[in-house]
Amino acid sequence: MFGGAKDTIESYLGWWQSAGYELPVSNDRRDWLAPAAAAKAVESSAHLEKPKAVEGIRPAPPAPVAAAPIVIDHAGPLPATVEAFDHWWMHGDDAPGAIPGTPRLAPSGAGEASLMVLTDCPDAEDVQSGKLFAGRTGDLLDAMLAAIGLARSDVRLSALIACRPPGGLIDPSSSGRLGQIARHQIKLVRPKALLILGQNAMRTIESVDNPSGKPQFNQDGGNVVVHGIHHPRLLIERPLLKRQAWESLKQLRTIL
Repeated sequence: MFGGAKDTIESYLGWWQSAGYELPVSNDRRDWLAPAAAAKAVESSAHLEKPKAVEGIRPAPPAPVAAAPIVIDHAGPLPATVEAFDHWWMHGDDAPGAIPGTPRLAPSGAGEASLMVLTDCPDAEDVQSGKLFAGRTGDLLDAMLAAIGLARSDVRLSALIACRPPGGLIDPSSSGRLGQIARHQIKLVRPKALLILGQNAMRTIESVDNPSGKPQFNQDGGNVVVHGIHHPRLLIERPLLKRQAWESLKQLRTIL
């Protein structure tokens, strides 16, 4: 029994000695994982003199540091018509979210529609098909529109940015400018109501509550009724959320 305790204590003390704790208190640190030879080499190199500069020979300049990428912003006036806006969206170098070599997806539907649907960015299936709201999300959106008596061709479908960003995530720092561009597009389309899909797009478009309690979007003296619902991609994953979306759609139906 006592022999086992003695072995345990010696093993415990030996571990701490190996870790460099040879004295009760010490201010010196020791890399106990490094080989002993390497530790001695480091200790001996601390006493070596630094090489002196040779006269007539200048040290090599430090390697240049790559500059941070420049974000191109649209400084001039935004297009004045829906047609000019769509052309700039597809071909402008400073279009929102434009990535060189990445496919752009144009807004679709009626240029002047009573309902405008706005999403955050194209989905992966959208990029493959070349149009917004493709695949299962598109089928669900079509069914939602049909439930209030509309077809895809009756509404204006658009996104905050023209291309799908890596991972489908939009840089939060660009939300201010994206909100300005989205507001300008809404001004050109002049819809009666705006349906925003997803929290990311809703945060970008700031709504103002009117006395009636319904969210409003003030546009040149007129108010556009704004409704935000969960994105169809989330409604597919969580069908129980469809009830909330349906309540918003019923309110839209009374306006349109």
